[in-house]
Amino acid sequence: MCGPGRREIRSCSIRFRSSPHLAFSLKWEPGKWKSSISAMVSPRSDPGGSWQELYDIHHTMRYGPEHKKRSRRRILRRAAALFRRHGYAGVGIDRVMAAANLTRGAFYAHFPSKAALFAEVLAEESDFVRRLRSASDAREVISVYLDPDNREKVARGCTLATLTNEVPRRDAAARRAYAAQIESLASEFERHLPLADPDRRARALEAVALCVGGIGIARAAGDEELAREVLGVCRERAIAAISDEGGA
Repeated sequence: MCGPGRREIRSCSIRFRSSPHLAFSLKWEPGKWKSSISAMVSPRSDPGGSWQELYDIHHTMRYGPEHKKRSRRRILRRAAALFRRHGYAGVGIDRVMAAANLTRGAFYAHFPSKAALFAEVLAEESDFVRRLRSASDAREVISVYLDPDNREKVARGCTLATLTNEVPRRDAAARRAYAAQIESLASEFERHLPLADPDRRARALEAVALCVGGIGIARAAGDEELAREVLGVCRERAIAAISDEGGA
């Protein structure tokens, strides 16, 4: 019998007889399988009598920590892609778990709620930050990021640019995660600026606003010519902001 909760199946058990005197059961719960073998006996003189359980052998098979880590990463990747494409309201737990090829019940072994999952997605380091960290010249990274021909490709991989409008409507955990990513991006821009520059942080934040805001506006504009114009201006100003001759 399968026992559903209010909206999802939290556990499932199956029991069958492999012979007149032997029964086998298998029970699933999030993160583990439990099997038991039960020997039953019915008096030969009373074929219709009740069965008596003689013994149970229980064995629990739990997934290892590496399996759980891989599953969690898969859920986060699929959820990030879905949130970027459809927004918070357009994505449910069922949809995320189907995309991750996992059961809905397994979701709760990793996250307590959809809101918690969203905050975790925001906390994941963005492609933009990773590229800046490994780049010797931030101007090249900005140039690629704000290239009009890369607009949709960038949006598919940048949570900061695509989920900005979602964050104010979410909980404090989501806002903290988003703020941490903005700080991380600003820090990477600061790393490319002279330490003695008194406007170092202001210039870094200017570059952040131009990059993240530029992608968001260009995607929402609905006008290809305007989108390209916005990205062109943002790219020029962002590069100037972190160049030696630039300034806030």
